[in-house]
Amino acid sequence: MKRILPAIVAGVVIGIVEIIPFIKSLSCCILVPAAVYYAMVLEIKGNKKILPFTLGEALRLGVLTGIFGAIFSVFFDSFLTFVLRTNDFVAIFPQMQQFIQEIGLPEQNKKEVLTLLQGMVENIRTTGISVLYSLSMFVSNLFFDILFGLIGAALARKLINKKYFAEA
Repeated sequence: MKRILPAIVAGVVIGIVEIIPFIKSLSCCILVPAAVYYAMVLEIKGNKKILPFTLGEALRLGVLTGIFGAIFSVFFDSFLTFVLRTNDFVAIFPQMQQFIQEIGLPEQNKKEVLTLLQGMVENIRTTGISVLYSLSMFVSNLFFDILFGLIGAALARKLINKKYFAEA
């Protein structure tokens, strides 16, 4: 548990910060790498790490931070959606409908996509919960948070090893 605690803490930070509307759009390319850096600093301070980070250790922490970030961001987003009965997806649904009508999909496919999306919007508006929406957000967040967690880990490793372990 002690080995994954920094990633859990950084994942909670990602989850909380990702529900803030403007900051949400910066999460993949700025927030997740910054959270990995934070997790690495916590690893040094909390676990008394005295050796420089190897690439493997950094990538492990990047992946774990990405996984926990995805879990907590979907959890907090789902909770807020449940309470408010709306979210960004519901707000942009009219523009999505227009976009789907304008792209060159066959009429049957347009109808199926719109029905699926409309069902998600109705579930959110009536119950505050859409399992399909939450699942799709989790898969999307998991992919991007892990990807940018790996990128952030490689960059943070260089910075941290230079800062904390100048002799290495």
